[in-house]
Amino acid sequence: MNILRSVSAWRVVTLLLMTPLVCISGACEKQGEDTGPAGDTPTSVSFTLPEVDVSGLPEGLQNRLRTLREEIERSSESADKLGALGTIYFVHDFPEAAAACFARAKELAPRTMHWWYYTGLAREHAGLREKATETYERALELDANYGPLYVRLAGLLVESDRDRASRLCRRALELNPKDPTAIFTLGLCDEAAGDQDAALKRFEEALQLAPGYKEAHEATARILAASGRADQAETHRAAALKGTRPLVDDHLFGLLLRNGFHLETLLRDSLILAERGLFEEADKALAKAREVDRAGNRTHRATALVRAMEGRFDEAEAEFRRVLDDKPDMVAVRGELADVLARHEKYPEAEAEFRRVLEKDPDNALALERFSRLLMVLERSDEAETLLREAAQRRPEAAWIRFQLGSMFYNVNKDDEARAQLLKCLEILPEHIRARYFLGLVADRGGDKAEAIKQWEQVVEKTPGFLDAHVALAQTAIQEHDFTTAERYLRNGLKQDPDLAGLTNGLAWILATSPDDDQRNGEEALRLAQKACKLTQNKRHACVDTLAAAYAELGRFDEAVKTVRDAIKLAQDAGDNETVEEYQQRLTLFEKQQPFRDTE
Repeated sequence: MNILRSVSAWRVVTLLLMTPLVCISGACEKQGEDTGPAGDTPTSVSFTLPEVDVSGLPEGLQNRLRTLREEIERSSESADKLGALGTIYFVHDFPEAAAACFARAKELAPRTMHWWYYTGLAREHAGLREKATETYERALELDANYGPLYVRLAGLLVESDRDRASRLCRRALELNPKDPTAIFTLGLCDEAAGDQDAALKRFEEALQLAPGYKEAHEATARILAASGRADQAETHRAAALKGTRPLVDDHLFGLLLRNGFHLETLLRDSLILAERGLFEEADKALAKAREVDRAGNRTHRATALVRAMEGRFDEAEAEFRRVLDDKPDMVAVRGELADVLARHEKYPEAEAEFRRVLEKDPDNALALERFSRLLMVLERSDEAETLLREAAQRRPEAAWIRFQLGSMFYNVNKDDEARAQLLKCLEILPEHIRARYFLGLVADRGGDKAEAIKQWEQVVEKTPGFLDAHVALAQTAIQEHDFTTAERYLRNGLKQDPDLAGLTNGLAWILATSPDDDQRNGEEALRLAQKACKLTQNKRHACVDTLAAAYAELGRFDEAVKTVRDAIKLAQDAGDNETVEEYQQRLTLFEKQQPFRDTE
């Protein structure tokens, strides 16, 4: 459906993934009590459900629609049920019917912004630009702090009211300075004003934040072509063919897609939830996906990936094979099957599948990477090297092959060869961040701490979200007992991902155990340590040990003793005897009511 390829997606939040189907955004309000913006009031005019031919939809979805319509016909005063019906109509390309349902929902609950927002979306999709513009305006009266509303309204006003569109985008950027869609729309305003240079700068800025931004590539190609830079324009046209709309923080639109049974959204939900260890919730998303996946192959593939994350490799293998039985030429799925077989230690079968992939696609990056890794596990590093060198001969301009060689040489302690390949990779592609990160690892292992820090700081500067570099910098500072610098690196990393357990635990440790009295902060250390334990489900002994140290810093020694004993038990279960000895030394300190200071 075109609208779903052209409008903003959303940044997934676990809480939102668990929102019930018909209570969108938690707003199951009392209906008919409040007046809406700009004089809109609830109406008592009878409402007739739109007639829609849904015979082309999957049977499960037809049944769901039929049930919803029956419930609404029995009680037509439920904004939530009308909205639920509208979401399905919207996602499955019945925008006029969706707009009618959403409009009735906003009449019943006129103070609920998302019904206005959804009405605007449906009207825009139906080509009713003026009505959509008016509806977005009304939605902003209800919530002036919802950034995506400004961007959508600006997109409709670029041609008719360029100055207002520009102001709307700037307001969106005040709310979210890293919203590439707002920056892109500002570029459209510049382009409409005839300022091609300013527009190009905006589009390039949007691409820095979202390198795969389809529309930004198309717009960049358009301006470059007009200025006679045909080769550069063609590069962006090619990128646009593989591009997508970037994910932005538009959780209301995300809920609309999810509650409307949008297949791609449900499958993406399942994988994100599984990555977070929420496997029951992932299975619920997969169950919904099955209702709308006609062939079933996409859901089988997602199910296989979820089962692999759970470690249920036999089930993952079976799901992948179901897909391949129907579509034997799906090279990507065969590569994923090979990877699962390797992780399940079915090495001969994994090797056979990898070879089948590479026979069809000799330069398949994922297969080359994973097969070379398998060969390393099998202690056949010479074969892995041959495999990658042959690929490099076929594709001498391919930076990723040089990176694979470099990382492979690093893993077998051939640092000179690793450095040479990584430098070659960066010569071909100076922005290859992982190559620069590994170059830092090579320098660090060679004792050149200054060079390692230089490389990692470049990584962080160019790609702040590359968290491994933050970790490496912090570890280096900790090794030098430069806790102030380590704290800075850790805090910078947590700005990029506040839910990363390793960084959270590292910062908590410094704040609880630093020998610098001015640096320690027991209350913050405790809060962070508790968060790290929660993120790791109290199963990582290092996090539990940090929690014990935080209790001790606050003088809560009884809790410190109990907690470090829990850490000892976890370390014993893991067979980590050396760490058990460290924890027992801390236990002795805590029993004497003494905090721990990291001075060694």
